[in-house]
Amino acid sequence: MSNEEIIEFIEDITKHRTIIKGITDIVNDDGYYMVKDNDFWIVTGFLDNDSIKLSFEDADINVEREGVYEYTAIIYHSRGSYYEPSEIYIDYIDFRFIETFQERDREEKLNKILFQDFDLF
Repeated sequence: MSNEEIIEFIEDITKHRTIIKGITDIVNDDGYYMVKDNDFWIVTGFLDNDSIKLSFEDADINVEREGVYEYTAIIYHSRGSYYEPSEIYIDYIDFRFIETFQERDREEKLNKILFQDFDLF
């Protein structure tokens, strides 16, 4: 594949897709899992942060338990016209469990206790 073909391929992909990576808390709200405290960065694509956050509001989160997750997602977007509405949704998402909220809290408390004596300021 030549350099020109690579550029064409990337431009074609990013025309309607944004690829992001992130870390998020997923909580259970009355039997439905939802994203909370979503931190992400854009790998490639042109979607703005507000649109990315909006796409997570309608997302079907398919995980087994609450906790902290790392993820990679592809968000599809198309600009609307006068006759057609804009479209934005998560086309693909892969969640990888990192830790439970209890594990995170325990680690934060331990770090606070262990490093309390080393506070030089």
